[in-house]
Amino acid sequence: WIAAAAPEVKQTLKPLKLKPGAHEHWAFQPPERPAVPKIANRHSQIRNPIDAFLLRKLAAIKLNYSPEASKLTLLRRVTFDLTGLPPTPAEMSAFQKDNSPAAFEKVVDRLLVSSAYGVRWGRHWLDLAGYSDSEGKRNADMIREHAWKYRDYVINAFNADKPYNDFLVEQIAGDELVDYSNPEAINVNVIEKLVATGFLRMAPDGTSANPVNRVEDRIEVIGDELQILAGGVMGLTMECARCHDHKYDPISQRDYYSFAAIFKASYDEYNWLTPQPYKNQWAGSTRRHLPVSLPEERRPIEAYNAKLEEELAPLEKKFTSAKGNERKELKKKIDELKAKEKTMPLIRALWDRGESSPTYVNLRGNLGSPGALVRPALPRVFSEEPFQPAKVMGKNKTGNRLALARWITKRDHPLTSRVWVNRIWKHHFGQGIVASLDNFGKLGS
Repeated sequence: WIAAAAPEVKQTLKPLKLKPGAHEHWAFQPPERPAVPKIANRHSQIRNPIDAFLLRKLAAIKLNYSPEASKLTLLRRVTFDLTGLPPTPAEMSAFQKDNSPAAFEKVVDRLLVSSAYGVRWGRHWLDLAGYSDSEGKRNADMIREHAWKYRDYVINAFNADKPYNDFLVEQIAGDELVDYSNPEAINVNVIEKLVATGFLRMAPDGTSANPVNRVEDRIEVIGDELQILAGGVMGLTMECARCHDHKYDPISQRDYYSFAAIFKASYDEYNWLTPQPYKNQWAGSTRRHLPVSLPEERRPIEAYNAKLEEELAPLEKKFTSAKGNERKELKKKIDELKAKEKTMPLIRALWDRGESSPTYVNLRGNLGSPGALVRPALPRVFSEEPFQPAKVMGKNKTGNRLALARWITKRDHPLTSRVWVNRIWKHHFGQGIVASLDNFGKLGS
């Protein structure tokens, strides 16, 4: 094989056959807008179409709504739900006195424009993403010094009322939406898109504590991150197919590894970027913190460090020929000056590197037992079309994650909207319509 110039090994994979009825599960069907039920003698209680669906269920078992909440109770509920804070005495008094039909709507509008809204609802999303200010593994539990930028991105997105589809695309593939190759062209939009990919860097990551880490450790990081995306955004328990075909849902082991291959140019267990910052911000790519900053941030730091270098140069030159106590004094001065060096702002991000090692199905989930070679693909229960990368901004990017993000945010995607609406319902009413928030499969509630 080597003598033959190492040609690509051709393989023919038999097409995966989905079990009959695999598409019939309710959560795998495109969402439809159903007709609103007509409920006799309950018209005064129907203030929103959702009321009609609830009342139909209640009427079937001869039940009715509980008595209406008082104005103050309603105000406390909505204020806590949207901001996590109680209403002030002034707000309670104003709502009590407002007898207009739009009194409650005005309260909701006021709360939605409050900066506290983004903090409250951003926290729900950060919980979904597994946000943490430390790596969460090993005794060292390394601090994630730059994770707060992703936290602020999420809060700002809620406060800016960023459309959910844009919110998802930026977090899954923000790096493929912008060109950050020229440091002089970096702007606020570029930085925002890169910071957004911190979503895919929130899984516990023990590789930062040990630069000499095992492939098995890296696989764990990748597996956890894929499940955060699959469970949090699509309600799929894809990790079940890492070692074998899913026992209940139509997701094969080949589906799992094909899905993982979409991320391979960013998350490559055989070409791993250890998440540790290095001083030389623009040389090489030996870390998973992107060295990008606004020119107005970067230039003063560069000028300051250049001045330090001017002061250091003669001291270091003198140090090479010095002896004894003079050498000790010079070393002390050099160390003091080096301690004053400023570092460039960093971003905890995931980015595409344009190429990757091949992806194989690990038989029984065992790295030592590679099976079929697979390429990027969506789970076949949702799409049997060949996977097509998206066009991206900049060079050396595959476009795979951007294609995935656009598929996830398609208007007729069977899971994305359902899963998010269900989470909103849960955070307002205590339990989701589907109680298992991250499992819309056959074993979901």
